[in-house]
Amino acid sequence: YMVTASIPMLEEWKKEGREIPAIRDLRGSYYVRQERTGLLVGPYEAVDKMVIQDDWYDDGPPKGFGKELFQHDLDRLDKCIEHVVDLLPIFNETDIQSVVAGPITYSPDILPLIGPTFKLKNYWLAVGFGYGIAHSGGAGKFLARWMMNGEPDYDLIECDPDRYGDWCDKQYLLDKARESYGMNTTPVFPGEERWAGRPTKRVSGVYQQTKAKDAAFGFHAGWEQPHFFATQGERKDTPVCYLRKHYHDVVGMNLV
Repeated sequence: YMVTASIPMLEEWKKEGREIPAIRDLRGSYYVRQERTGLLVGPYEAVDKMVIQDDWYDDGPPKGFGKELFQHDLDRLDKCIEHVVDLLPIFNETDIQSVVAGPITYSPDILPLIGPTFKLKNYWLAVGFGYGIAHSGGAGKFLARWMMNGEPDYDLIECDPDRYGDWCDKQYLLDKARESYGMNTTPVFPGEERWAGRPTKRVSGVYQQTKAKDAAFGFHAGWEQPHFFATQGERKDTPVCYLRKHYHDVVGMNLV
């Protein structure tokens, strides 16, 4: 993220007890909020501009790595900065005072791993939080009550630590982490499919046959599962919308 120097207008606002609200701009892929009498901007780089520490997968972080930061590169953020200036012209009236560029963890689906793992007895996980402290209170309470009561207060299957199997290899992890981070501020639509890293090595014996019959696939625990068959040349991707999908009638015909 980057922090600007003090802005005269915000200095006056602060005296009046006013401030800019926290804003999350999906179009520009960033969030911005007031930081004292300046602005703090947290951008999310596009897929083609982000940097992933691929070598950390095999070797882990450098020995002794703690609070160290990376060398910042504002050229990767030029499009994001243009959007900030477009939304908040006062950003153009000041200087960038500091830039913080540190590592962030991302699971393939952006969700953390919370709960016991069946791979080790009495071993509990609370890792992979892409949003850090934002989840801490809820995750801590969820785990504590589960440990004390013997079962969770509610179902959180989306964060099951054992949802990834051997099919989640290095290439899948890196491809999905890049896709998920790059689409972090993208609106999510019902039934949406995301295609990076697919198919995995976990394909069934009928995958090629169903693919040859124009199957449109959905992703479930590493498997490619046919959702419908485009027998009349229908599009096989999922339109990003909230309306009834184009394959509603096709599924009916497939079932007849």
